[in-house]
Amino acid sequence: MSMDSKREKYFLYNTLSILLKAVEKTRTTVDLRNEATIDGIIENADAYMNIVMKDCVFTDPRGDSFKYDMFFVQARNIRSVHVPMNVSTSSKSCSLL
Repeated sequence: MSMDSKREKYFLYNTLSILLKAVEKTRTTVDLRNEATIDGIIENADAYMNIVMKDCVFTDPRGDSFKYDMFFVQARNIRSVHVPMNVSTSSKSCSLL
């Protein structure tokens, strides 16, 4: 991931968005503010917590499920991200550069 600006790099290292970098390339669940959920592999997460997921299953608030190859989630729509138990949050797993 290339850093676009010093500001983005600052946000990445000084906010909880660094945890999203730790769960990249792993399957996880993202809960949205409208009570929907997305279960899939986090392909990329930026410093502002925007997420690109692949091989996803989107479940709407009524319980209907839809499959997507790629899915983009804006940060403002995220309520929570489930961090799997097998993810190491050591500095080695969060190496970015």
